[in-house]
Amino acid sequence: MLRSTSDISKAIKDEEINKAYVRLSKYGIKNHLAIYLVQYLNISRMIEQVSTTKYRSIFYPFSALIKLIIFMRLIGIDQSKMERYLKKHKREKKKLGLKQVPDQTMISKFINHYLTDETKATIDYIVDRILEVAKEFKIDLGEKQQWKKEFCPSLKSYLLEREIIKAVKELKKLLKDSELIKIRGNSVYSLGDYLDILIEMALENTFAKTAARLLRRNRINNAKFRLCKNCGKSLLYPTFSDDEEPRPLNYVKCPECGYSERIAPSGEMLHKHLDTKFETIEQLMKHFQILFEKIWERTKKYNLFSEPVNISIDRTDVPFYADIDEIGIEGKEFKDGTAWGYAFYTVYISKPGRRYTLFTLPLLKHRKGIPESQFLYNQNIILKQLLQMTKQKVKIRYVLFDNAFCTSETINLIKELGLKCLTIAKREKKR
Repeated sequence: MLRSTSDISKAIKDEEINKAYVRLSKYGIKNHLAIYLVQYLNISRMIEQVSTTKYRSIFYPFSALIKLIIFMRLIGIDQSKMERYLKKHKREKKKLGLKQVPDQTMISKFINHYLTDETKATIDYIVDRILEVAKEFKIDLGEKQQWKKEFCPSLKSYLLEREIIKAVKELKKLLKDSELIKIRGNSVYSLGDYLDILIEMALENTFAKTAARLLRRNRINNAKFRLCKNCGKSLLYPTFSDDEEPRPLNYVKCPECGYSERIAPSGEMLHKHLDTKFETIEQLMKHFQILFEKIWERTKKYNLFSEPVNISIDRTDVPFYADIDEIGIEGKEFKDGTAWGYAFYTVYISKPGRRYTLFTLPLLKHRKGIPESQFLYNQNIILKQLLQMTKQKVKIRYVLFDNAFCTSETINLIKELGLKCLTIAKREKKR
């Protein structure tokens, strides 16, 4: 007669978990700890198997499916993604003791019909105990974040992510060489901290304040950043406010040696550095124009746009919720809780499956006390400047734009520049 799972003492379960941890240190395993930890667990001693009349281990052994469930809980992958994950990571399948990959239906059936409440409670205890031991001895399993980065639904997305990382490194190097921001010797933050905010703004398509918050959160979640630079042993943990709703402050602290370190600068500090160097918007735009020329020189080496290309022009409205007297804030249609925002005009090179951004200019109307020469206050003025700059870079086949640009002034501008266009014409109502 088979014993019940509840008859197995917690001492036996703790003993087997400790043995698995000892094997990790004995064999010197430092990466992918979760899969090796689950592999070394003696499931038959920790969980009593059900009778063969209820479950027959034809394709999937009972202990292998129990390990699979524990592994799922440790790395944070649900049943719908587990089949695709095991097909991509065949080594993990072998370490779990599986010869074939079970699908989502099989995993759900095993959990709902073949596992008793006692067995489910034991699995919960094993997972919790593994995490407790890891926290007690400061063992960073690191599997949840690590597997999420490595798990890509396709090779295309993986290659795209790799190219984005390369592009970010190149862009950061160009921004550093262009001397966009000057940092003094007594500055709390480094030049790289401010450049990281600019890159976060570009990747997330957001403002400096939001980008600084995202950067701060990412650095708190990054284990490498939390490592104490003074003692080198303990991790740096964020300090929290004493408000009713605690929130992480802008520095981290080592609980052992007391070393503290700032996390990331705010968006206001980035604006302050830009305002001290560039007195006018025109100077800032010229600086980015020089930066674009350097990027374009690198693009020309790949010979991507040697033939005539189609270009697209689009307007983007970004909602704004602060002081409406700021430069560049214009009235727009009420949406997302505001009737104010920024407006940008962007020209792209359009190819099948590819889009290359050439230029972007803001709509800046005249403000009192600021010279009118610094502003692009009309849509046709902006379009003319964008098309003239584009003609200097590439050969234009057609100009593509939507019906928002379909006006007589725009058509006359296209003819004046000797270009051809494609657009959606507005149909006049019959009288």
